[in-house]
Amino acid sequence: MDYEELALLFYIDDKSTSGLRRNNDSFSGRYKHIKVASKGEIAGWKEKDGYWRVNVNGIKAFTHKIVWVLSGNELTSNYVIDHIDGNLDNNSILNLRSIQQSEKAHYLFNLGSAYNIS
Repeated sequence: MDYEELALLFYIDDKSTSGLRRNNDSFSGRYKHIKVASKGEIAGWKEKDGYWRVNVNGIKAFTHKIVWVLSGNELTSNYVIDHIDGNLDNNSILNLRSIQQSEKAHYLFNLGSAYNIS
């Protein structure tokens, strides 16, 4: 996912529940004449795991990662985009950070210990 491709599809909107809105009308991949979403609508859906996702060229992508890229940042291998406050509905760029996967695992382990979660 690169900035130019994503900027054609989405724009950041902190008032949107997913953090993103659509730049264009979206049509069914199979039936091109069937509109499935309109320009300006909230982009994406919330999965059972709590994360917001959106379809990008037939691939499910995390909306927080798209917000990260549209804010001028890069996705780096061995790093994850983390929600600072732990709220997966808060995809504001001010609530996102890039951390090493091992650092996130350590943070989650310590969080679990603090709440006696095993």
